[in-house]
Amino acid sequence: MDVRMRVVDVGYPAEEVEVPARLYLPDEPSSTAPAVVLCPGRLREIEGLEFLSFACVGLGMVVLACRYRGMDMRTDDVDCVAGI
Repeated sequence: MDVRMRVVDVGYPAEEVEVPARLYLPDEPSSTAPAVVLCPGRLREIEGLEFLSFACVGLGMVVLACRYRGMDMRTDDVDCVAGI
């Protein structure tokens, strides 16, 4: 699938800590484009899930893929919810 998009490394706050993330945007996003928050599993890496981001962007969606703030898994849910 050849998808034209922009990929931007961003961050957002969760409990006063910046959560690193990656934003996947269609080249020409609609102001009403649906969006999803992609929360990786135990391995905590978003690059292996880029196929999902690419597929969603191909459907006109915006994707925010969170990297979490560290290896303390107790904050993962908070980090994902803060991305919403």
